[in-house]
Parts: sequence; structure tokens; C-alpha cells
Amino acid sequence: MTWWWLSFVDPRTGKWLGCTVVNAMDEFAAVKVSHALGVNPGGEVAFQKIVTDVKPPVELLEQLVTDRVDAQVHGRRWVEGMEGMFV
Repeated sequence: MTWWWLSFVDPRTGKWLGCTVVNAMDEFAAVKVSHALGVNPGGEVAFQKIVTDVKPPVELLEQLVTDRVDAQVHGRRWVEGMEGMFV
């Protein structure tokens, strides 16, 4: 399983709707997992495979983060603990 960063945007307005990190086999499964967990607000989704053994902060893991500052702060904290980065 792999960690996936999902970011959601309203395709009509371009407004960022939030992000989440889920564990899944591939990007398609990650989107399905986000639906199953109720953390997918709809819209278009961008996804990024994350290569690391460092578990994401609980503030990002399998929940919808809708505050950009929270996403940046917790994301930065996570990245600082990683040996690898985005692929």
C-alpha cells in the first residue's frame, strides 16, 4: 500500500475544496477510499503518490482538511520527517 495526497477543487469556480492523505494500492483506489471514508467533497481531484515510510500526521490522515494553513503546516511537518519526497 502507498500513501496518496489528494487535493480537490471545484471545476466551475477553481476554488480549493480541501485535501486528504489516504493509503491505497493506486491512484484510482485512493479516490475510491476517499469516497468510502466520506472525505471526498467532489469536484476534480489531483493526486500525488508519496514515497516515504513516515506515517502522515493524524491531522491529514483520512480526513478532509479544508484550511489551507492547516494543510501547509501539517504537510510541512510531515515532509520534514521524510527521507524521500514526492515521486
